Amino acid sequence: GLLQRQLRELKRLRTPSDILREKAEDVRIVEATVKRLKMRSASRVAGDLRRDLQKAMDLRAFDEFFLRHPCHLILDATHPYAVKASENLIAAAKSSHISYLRYERSLTDFRLSGLKCYQVHSYEEAAVKAAALGKVVFLTIGSHNLETFVKEPALYDHRLVARVLPSTEVIAHCEHLGLLPKQIIGMQGPFSHLLNCELYQKYQAEVVVTKNSGEIGGTDTKLSAAAVLGLPVVM
Repeated sequence: GLLQRQLRELKRLRTPSDILREKAEDVRIVEATVKRLKMRSASRVAGDLRRDLQKAMDLRAFDEFFLRHPCHLILDATHPYAVKASENLIAAAKSSHISYLRYERSLTDFRLSGLKCYQVHSYEEAAVKAAALGKVVFLTIGSHNLETFVKEPALYDHRLVARVLPSTEVIAHCEHLGLLPKQIIGMQGPFSHLLNCELYQKYQAEVVVTKNSGEIGGTDTKLSAAAVLGLPVVM
């Protein structure tokens, strides 16, 4: 309905779109959009936006960006849990009278045979639940919410292991929170089922904490490895 009408309008305009994008599906989304709409390359604009996003952008920053880079469409392909970024983009799109589309990942079905999966609704709840399930907590949630687990009193006598992106800024953030080198796994995904099994075993994980980021985010292999090893998962 509305999506198809917007795509037809963009095809008629044949002008670049600004694309807010993230991680593994970036290139595929950009290429598919440009090809389908027969637009000129959006890579320059997307690159400018990527540089602007090295630090968090609030609504005012997005408004200023779209003044500098006029466009007809915002294609939001941010991570499913980047809620604030999407809220700001939607508000900026309305105030600038720009069409807004969001790419939604398919979530992973966690009803695997033998998997003990506990769904929660906040990082604070996840920290408390993980503390009750095991003494060695393997975190695959990225770096932005590690502080919640580090500061959770129920986890003070537990060992945290955080798998994060191997960038200088992220590793420094982990160290600032007090995590030791032996608690930090700096690796870039995606991770296979076998590699997840190997890491869970190497670090003697007793419980895994993750987000349902869909197959593109590697949730399926995190869960399958946990199921094989009999590890509970907090999602």
